Amino acid sequence: MKKKVFLGLAILMLAAGGVFAQEKAKNTIAGGLDLGLFSGVSIDYERMLNDKFALGIEAGYDLAFFIIPDIFADVQVKWYPWAGKFYADLGAGYAQIFYVVPAIMITAGAGWKIDIGKPNGFILDLGAAIDYNIMLGSLSKNLVVSGPGINARAKVQIGYSW
Repeated sequence: MKKKVFLGLAILMLAAGGVFAQEKAKNTIAGGLDLGLFSGVSIDYERMLNDKFALGIEAGYDLAFFIIPDIFADVQVKWYPWAGKFYADLGAGYAQIFYVVPAIMITAGAGWKIDIGKPNGFILDLGAAIDYNIMLGSLSKNLVVSGPGINARAKVQIGYSW
């Protein structure tokens, strides 16, 4: 009798393990601080396409030297080389310096996502990015802000994966 009970429990545990198996997170949203020449805040959303690639968007507000405002948004492709937590990304987007000078932004970066607690929950995203801005205009006739500009920034974000 005891053997039948234990056998029945073992079968239920195996069946429940397959039913309640946890899938890898497909979506992540995170927000946090950008630290560098341009320091500020940013928010990211990412959607996993498969184990190694994800598409994402990023938007933020930075201050160059804590004075000059910069608003930006870009679209990113992220590559997870070992289908894990380390990633490299490449993106293109739009920025506005001083709220009026438009710029095309090309960004490249790398980072590490750390699960806080159990997988598919809260994450800590530590990364670095280099932004290359190509200014498309000038602020006024007297103050010319044109040509390329480079920004290196560290990113510290807290988010949620599901």
